[in-house]
Amino acid sequence: MALRGIGFKKLLQPLVEWVRNRIVCGALSTDSILRKHISVVPNTVCIHPTNACNARCVFCNYSYNPEKKIIGKTDQFRKVIDQWLEMMPSVKGTEIDLSTNNGDPLIDPDLIGKISYAKARGVERIYFSTNGILLRKKGLADALISSLGPMDSIGISLPGFDRE
Repeated sequence: MALRGIGFKKLLQPLVEWVRNRIVCGALSTDSILRKHISVVPNTVCIHPTNACNARCVFCNYSYNPEKKIIGKTDQFRKVIDQWLEMMPSVKGTEIDLSTNNGDPLIDPDLIGKISYAKARGVERIYFSTNGILLRKKGLADALISSLGPMDSIGISLPGFDRE
């Protein structure tokens, strides 16, 4: 009954401070855990340039996605690439996956510019999947071929001929 009137947050505060001081700060101050586990930079980064799609495939959950449809800004893309590459000891083996969970990268009007920027920064491999509908857009296929290198790839998702 002595705890009546003391808020739950106030009750847990000493425990939270102890954990922070003993475990987190103590481990990171030695720097060994930080170097061993946290400083490993992934050679692949996944960036979803958009969550918008121009197809309504029967097998896709896109129509159930309540998120606002957006296209990522080019300056944000560049910032992510720059920060990621600054952490890398070498650009050797770096990859960018532009595939989206719900969307088609070709909808991004500056996709070629983003790819070109990443390639100019030394990214070795870029890949993404698309429904391919926009490849008919005049000049887009040629621009993709010009901006991508021999190690890059584009996957094209093809639905069946009927709903079954």
